Amino acid sequence: MANILVQAPPRRPKRLAFFERYLTLWVALCMVAGVLIGRFLSPAVEVLRGWEFGRGSQINVPIAVLIWLSCHGSHR
Repeated sequence: MANILVQAPPRRPKRLAFFERYLTLWVALCMVAGVLIGRFLSPAVEVLRGWEFGRGSQINVPIAVLIWLSCHGSHR
């Protein structure tokens, strides 16, 4: 019986997804957007700053939600 070797097709290197490829750009854009929002929409920023888990806890709800999403939002 003859042994037949079958060669697997060459693997293409795995590319990063669109979001991951431009992550530095997204971070920079978010930083600029945050500065502009803070500069021109200061009443809205004050409202968000006041959302805490209990008075005087210094745990900001919007920041806590965003941190939670950054840790758990990417699991598929």
